Amino acid sequence: MRKILLMLAFFATILSADIVQNQKVKRAINVLNDFIIENKDQNLLKDASAIAIFTDLTKGGAGVSVINGKGIFVAKNDDGQISSPFFVDFSGIELGATLGLSSVDLIIVYKNSRSYHKIFENNYRISLSTQATMINNASGGAITTNAPEFFAYARESSNSRGIYLGVGIQISHMGINRQDTIDYYDRIYDYEDIYNNSPKASKYTKKLQELARQSFKG
Repeated sequence: MRKILLMLAFFATILSADIVQNQKVKRAINVLNDFIIENKDQNLLKDASAIAIFTDLTKGGAGVSVINGKGIFVAKNDDGQISSPFFVDFSGIELGATLGLSSVDLIIVYKNSRSYHKIFENNYRISLSTQATMINNASGGAITTNAPEFFAYARESSNSRGIYLGVGIQISHMGINRQDTIDYYDRIYDYEDIYNNSPKASKYTKKLQELARQSFKG
């Protein structure tokens, strides 16, 4: 009986992890779709090579703000196809005249593979300079970067829990969350296999890939 209960608990844990990761991809799809609609006249994703989508990225503090969040990353592989999704973490600090607590959606668009390859080494650092003051219920604002190969765009999350005022410099780290990625695919894959679409595509993967494929073409 004890073995049966342990087995049931094990499978329940696996199922729960799978549902959690599916919901992350679903939220990323919604954020990307909104971004495309809001910026349809600018065609910001045309000729993109990769995109990272962070939903509900939390930031808060006074003077020095802590930034944390999880997201989804997909890239155009060597065959010109959109890769299966990777799960990524974003963390860092923001320096400047900051005050408050806020939750934002952040999209980072990469123009070539050179601009994102260190993500796979968990050695990717990025500096973002905020151009717009972030206020609760604001629609969003552009963000500049320290390199011409990519840019970022942030908007107030629908789940925002406070007010964030200020302009500063974000010094952040981004890398693949291996455990979340394993949970999504229910097995261990090499990063190259995921990049080349070896995992069987779920309905969420297919929807995200199709949306990215259409957007990258402009």
